Amino acid sequence: MSYVAMSFALALGLAPFLDGQIARVAPWRGDFLLLALLGAATAVAVSRGLTEAHRLPQGERRARLPLGEVALIYGRLARDSRFLLPSLMASFGTGLMVLYEVVWLFWTGPIVNL
Repeated sequence: MSYVAMSFALALGLAPFLDGQIARVAPWRGDFLLLALLGAATAVAVSRGLTEAHRLPQGERRARLPLGEVALIYGRLARDSRFLLPSLMASFGTGLMVLYEVVWLFWTGPIVNL
């Protein structure tokens, strides 16, 4: 979980800087092109490198759960404090980082006048 939080913090810190550097050499469409290329590269890397964690024996099929049973399982999970408390803490911390980034940009004003 700390790697995820660290990646969010790093991304929120580097994104404005990198976007400013891209804006110097490419039009605004360059951001979208870069994100599309990075997304495609990530999809290829994940599809090749991510394998099934639990392999079933040959010929055995995974049981399918009815939608109602899945909803009941999620309901129990949402009421379980061992899951809910860390999830809310992580969500709140991530939300605070995003809020800080947005408020900081409006508080300091535009850094580069285009």
